[in-house]
Amino acid sequence: MHGIRKIVVAMAAIVAGAGLGTVGSAPAHASVTYHQIRSWHSGKCIDVDGASQRAGTVIQQYTCNGTVAQQWTRVWTSPIHFKLVVAASGMCMTVDNASQANAAGIHQQPCGTGFHQQFSTPASGVPDWPFLVARHSGKGVFMGSESLLDRAPLVQYELDADGPDTLHSGDWQFQ
Repeated sequence: MHGIRKIVVAMAAIVAGAGLGTVGSAPAHASVTYHQIRSWHSGKCIDVDGASQRAGTVIQQYTCNGTVAQQWTRVWTSPIHFKLVVAASGMCMTVDNASQANAAGIHQQPCGTGFHQQFSTPASGVPDWPFLVARHSGKGVFMGSESLLDRAPLVQYELDADGPDTLHSGDWQFQ
C-alpha cells in the first residue's frame, strides 16, 4: 500500500510540474481522471491518430477502444472552461492557429494558455450529450463532413439549433 501511495504522489508531481495541475484549491496530489469522449452521431471516440506523441498530430474519431490515444482529462482554466489533455502524449486538443474559420482543423499541441486550447460543454439538443465548444471562437467540435468512418478528422464549425432533424454530430459524452 505504501508503494502505491508513492506512485500516486510521484505521478501528481510529474503532472503538476508539467503544468497540468488543477485550478483552484485542489491539492497537488489529487488524482487525475481520464475519460473517453464519445460522439452521439457516430458512437466513436475522440482519438489522437496512432497514439502519436508528435505535436501537430491530427485528432480524429475512431472506434472506442480505451487506449491512451482516447483517454482525455479536463484541466480546468475557469469555472466553465478546460483544456483537454490526452494521456498518450500529455498534449492539448488545439484549434489550429487559433482560427475563427469553419472547418479549421484540430490537432494536438503542447499545452499553453491560449483560448484556442480551452473548451466548454454547453447543453445541446440531446440530454447528457453536450456540445464541445472552443472558447476562442464559440464554435463546436465536429467530425469532418459528419462522417461515420474511423479516422475522420475533427474540425470546428458553427453550432446550429441542434433540433430533432439534425445529425447531432457535435454532441459528445464524457464516459
